[in-house]
Amino acid sequence: MILVSILGAHHSELTPVYYSLFESLEGHLILHDNAPWRVCAAQSLQRGMNAYEAANARSWRTDAVLLEGFTFAYDPAQISATLDRCAEGKEIWLHSSDTPLTLTLSWAKAIFDRGGKAIAYDIYENKASAIDGAYNSKPVALKNLDLKTFCALADYKILRSETRSDLEPRREAVVSLFGAQKERFDRMRYEWRAKENCSREALLKNYADIARRLTVCGFDMPPSNKNALNNIGGIFEEAVFWIADSLGFDDLALGVQIEFAPEVINEFDILGVKGNRIFAIECKSGKLDLVETIYKYDSLISYFGSGGKAVLVKSIKGAAPQPISQSVTKRGLLNGVLIYRLSAFNMEDFKSAIKGFFDL
Repeated sequence: MILVSILGAHHSELTPVYYSLFESLEGHLILHDNAPWRVCAAQSLQRGMNAYEAANARSWRTDAVLLEGFTFAYDPAQISATLDRCAEGKEIWLHSSDTPLTLTLSWAKAIFDRGGKAIAYDIYENKASAIDGAYNSKPVALKNLDLKTFCALADYKILRSETRSDLEPRREAVVSLFGAQKERFDRMRYEWRAKENCSREALLKNYADIARRLTVCGFDMPPSNKNALNNIGGIFEEAVFWIADSLGFDDLALGVQIEFAPEVINEFDILGVKGNRIFAIECKSGKLDLVETIYKYDSLISYFGSGGKAVLVKSIKGAAPQPISQSVTKRGLLNGVLIYRLSAFNMEDFKSAIKGFFDL
């Protein structure tokens, strides 16, 4: 089978179908127009897919063909010539991603005339169907990508990340500090900053169970250092990771640093994939410009396509945080970003918020 993919709104919408059909493929053709960002996206896909094909010992490689403009229906002779050159005598399937109707219909007709099929893919439902020339439809079995493969096919490089197995040795300590022992942990942190050196020595004895868990988490707490417990962001992120881990993601990682292009590097606190959609969870404390942060994460998550979303977890002191204005909340939701203000570590409420927003 030869897969013909027409590049539309975002290249990530092509990869799940390619990945799912991979074992049946004898070739893959990406069609794109001459818009600079589409040329760049097609080149990234081609590099990522070629590397994947080589790693899986395939004799064929994904090719990319530039077509002038996506604003008109193409000449049937041009379409036929392209298919003759790339797929003569082979079964052809078409996958079109958010492209103009005239373009999709023109290529679909040519492929139907050759006995091929067209694929309808719903990125939000993660479902696909193959439609033949008589408009008979059959479901296509989709496979779910892991983070590594999702990024590799788009030619994104994961430079650093931690997985469940990396974090497991600290799990009990982290979950306890931000769960059953959260109130005592907060009290110890407050007292640690307020007391003198000799009093901190007594504090370590009084909170020996908390101190032991902090040691497991890598904290060095000499009584002379009153700032030793100031920066707990790392273990807070790990605690949120373990909450997310219980929600059924296909793959999940902490501290994921990705190079999207040369010298374009970004890091995500927690990155998960479910049903071929990427979801980010960012953990923040202290003062924060929420509107600026919303736009930042909307921009970052857009690297993964229209199906991506982000939850911004804002750690708040006290039991009754000030509510977020409706305008800021709506601005976030319109940009695929949910702001969750976490005062007490209420796991069930937080789980419910993540599941609902990410459609898990």
